[in-house]
Amino acid sequence: MARLIVDTREPAQVHEALANFSVPYERATLDVADFHIYRDDRLLFTVERKTWNDLEASCVDGRARDQLLRAASNARSQNAQHVVLLEHVSVLTDAQLRSCVYGKDNRGLRARSTVDRLVLQHGVGVLRTANVMETARTLQWILEKSIKERWAPEGGQHTCGAYYGGSVQSKKSANDNNPQAVWTRMLQTVRGVSETAAKAIAETYPNAKSIVDAANVTDDPKRLLDAIASVQTSKKRKLGKSAAGRVITALCGPT
Repeated sequence: MARLIVDTREPAQVHEALANFSVPYERATLDVADFHIYRDDRLLFTVERKTWNDLEASCVDGRARDQLLRAASNARSQNAQHVVLLEHVSVLTDAQLRSCVYGKDNRGLRARSTVDRLVLQHGVGVLRTANVMETARTLQWILEKSIKERWAPEGGQHTCGAYYGGSVQSKKSANDNNPQAVWTRMLQTVRGVSETAAKAIAETYPNAKSIVDAANVTDDPKRLLDAIASVQTSKKRKLGKSAAGRVITALCGPT
């Protein structure tokens, strides 16, 4: 039997949203995260709810990354998966991304960078929801899957759920002798980078270090952006600046 535990400090709107979907839950004071999902006595998922504005504010002093990494580490120690439900209608538009790269206000870019690093480097699952009602529906969905399909984090596997709805799974032992496959899978967790595009990037930049090194030696960040953007992903298409900017941000942080 699956159980949802909700932290007693969650606001009334969360309880109202859960009641709207008739989601059964218990209340308890949780040391880590906002929700815990159990099957029988086994902890399956620790879930944290964050709004985009909260994430932006906490990224300024680094609190967000440290908090989320502690929660993820705690989940792993119990063989569970940590998941972040990020409430925001639109995370960052292409116009906003260009403004962040070339303008002065980079709070949104810092938040995006934090999310990308959590997914790429630390395997934290991040799912975007539009509002608290969709958050409640997502919790109900995870709870139902845990019951009907006996969902559970698989031992020996590393799961990265990205906020644009995709996911990448890779069995660690199977990739010991194939770092190129790991690199292309990592690239695919960046929004706008398909498998074909990831392989095209990997032909020019064979690993993450090659992009980081290129960023460190260039005097003009725009030059690296243009170089990655010009990677040919098909006969008629190039990667483009928006996707290239996300790749750079994920690996190097805001420029």
